[in-house]
Parts: sequence; C-alpha cells; structure tokens
Amino acid sequence: MTIRRLLLGACLAVLAASPAWAQEGFRSPTGNIHCSAIAQELRCDIGERSYRPPPPRQRNPECDYGSSVGMNVTGPAEILCITDTAFNPGHHVLPYGSSWQRQGFTCFSEQTGVRCVNRDGRGWELSRARLTIL
Repeated sequence: MTIRRLLLGACLAVLAASPAWAQEGFRSPTGNIHCSAIAQELRCDIGERSYRPPPPRQRNPECDYGSSVGMNVTGPAEILCITDTAFNPGHHVLPYGSSWQRQGFTCFSEQTGVRCVNRDGRGWELSRARLTIL
C-alpha cells in the first residue's frame, strides 16, 4: 500500500468521524468567514482580518486569539482562543441579504460582514475590518 493511499484512508477516516454539526453552518460569499453550530453553541471564524482584538484575559501562545468568536443560545458572546478551525468546504454560501437560523441563533449576511445573535439578542458583528461584540 502506498503512502498516498494510507494518507487518503486516514483523511477519509477523519472525515467520517467528524461530528454531524460540521455541516450545520455556512460561509460568507467571500469565504473569509465560516460559522458552525453544535448543540447550544455557535462559533464563527475569520480567515483574514485587519482589526486588532482586545488583549486576551490570559495569554496562551499555543492558540490563535482574535480570529474566532462564540456564544451559547443565551448569554454573552466572547472572543475565543482556538487551536482548530470552523472552516468547512461543505458549508453552503449564505448570500448577502440572507439570514440563517438554527438552534436559537440567527445570522445575517451583509456586504459589511456577518452579524449573529442568540435568543438574548447578544452576539457579534464580524468583518475583515472589525469585530464588535454586541
């Protein structure tokens, strides 16, 4: 068996083991923002950004801070320190002017970015230029 075949098999095994929520999400028309929902949580990641996030409460050099936000169905949103990604090529494109609703979350796709809120009306506005926690 070739190494290429072993790697392909390993990749397929990882995809098969991926949780079902991996498909429960969307991406912005530019593909720069991807959002995924699992159970009572929503997370959005941004690929390229020009904004500077506020300093983290705790420094952790092993994670990426400022490129991901998350929240529960109720309560405040927060900037996450991540070591993985919500980017998924299986996410459908949410066209500008459209909304996405799942599990108590509503997100809006606009040319100015993606706005997501939970049942409490808390959430974020995310774009290449800015991140605003609502």
